[in-house]
Amino acid sequence: MPSKYLLSTSIGINEEVIQEVAEKLAGIEHVVENSPFGLKSYVLVTHNGDGMLNQEIVTRLRTMRSIHDILLYHGHLALPEVENPPLELYNILKEKDSIQIPTLEKAAHFRVTCMRLGKHNFHATDVEMEVGGALHERYEKPAKMKGYERCIRADVIINTVVISTLVNNTENSVSLSKRHKLAFVRTVTLKPNVAYAMLRLAQVKDGDDILDPFVGSGTILLEAAEVFPNITGYGLDRSGAAVKGSKANAVAANLSHRMSFVHGNARTLHVHYGDKKFDKIVSNFPWGIKTGKTAEIRELYKGTIYSAWGALKTGGILCCIVLHDKITIQLLRGSGNWDVLSAKVVKTGGKLPAIIVARKREQDTVLYDLQKQRSATYQYLQDYTKATDDDDKKGDDTEMAASKDA
Repeated sequence: MPSKYLLSTSIGINEEVIQEVAEKLAGIEHVVENSPFGLKSYVLVTHNGDGMLNQEIVTRLRTMRSIHDILLYHGHLALPEVENPPLELYNILKEKDSIQIPTLEKAAHFRVTCMRLGKHNFHATDVEMEVGGALHERYEKPAKMKGYERCIRADVIINTVVISTLVNNTENSVSLSKRHKLAFVRTVTLKPNVAYAMLRLAQVKDGDDILDPFVGSGTILLEAAEVFPNITGYGLDRSGAAVKGSKANAVAANLSHRMSFVHGNARTLHVHYGDKKFDKIVSNFPWGIKTGKTAEIRELYKGTIYSAWGALKTGGILCCIVLHDKITIQLLRGSGNWDVLSAKVVKTGGKLPAIIVARKREQDTVLYDLQKQRSATYQYLQDYTKATDDDDKKGDDTEMAASKDA
């Protein structure tokens, strides 16, 4: 019986998860399925085994940065279409011929947790209580809220229920994406697994100089510094509290010696960094949720994109996550200074922003074209003026000759 591992992630970065799986499980025969059972927030890894945990595979998967959780898959079923779905799950899962959960057979105690996505007439706690009761009755094992040996997941994704065992680490329930011990947290902080996906999309490599002009709590730079030992991170923010907080987070992660932070404006990077050129600019642009004024966002993005072009090396990459993706792409393409490489929608922070990746062109094509047009037009006007002057002179000579003849 094959062992199957569900890797939960943020919707939209599945491809980055699949790429990372290939790297982590190199040399181990496995099969990867994207969005199994139609569930967009999962990637399924199958290995020919005995249906139980393969310690080597789990150990390697635990080093992944693009995922939230590793789940040993046991089975799934359609959400019962009844008045009380959690109660019906209890009736189904208490039966011995229902989905088998071998990890409970030798466990001393367990806990059930639920991750719910979609609109339902019940809460995650209702599922936890009913499924916990069913498994307690079926396996005759006590349930514990703390200090449990096994964490059983009963996830409800739209109209599908997935039963699995969480195998992240020895603490069981701690998400792999909750890896930064932050001294400072902003109201909205980018999830580390999304930040990591952005670094991959930006083609960041060891030794790069990376700038985040909206550094916030510093998540992107922390990810970069933890993954690449020779990267130098530069953070800038208009908020003095954010600059102070991101510094504190860098100190807490023992990475402050590889980062520098500046209080400043993303639209005037040259003022803060002079002639310094960066390999990559990776940032979570303001979403404009508080102001809600599209005109202000457009001006902010326009100024930042123009400033980023000047701060990047030729061929450098700008990777940003934005809620106003249409405006961003229009500005990038309209400037003539960038090649838009990719754009993908992700689910994070309860919203559906887009990660947009663009490469700096070798020259400012818009200004170059303007110079060509101006030069051509100037030459045309010069030629026209000269021709007109010559015609006028000829006309004057003709008039003078006619006058003499008269």
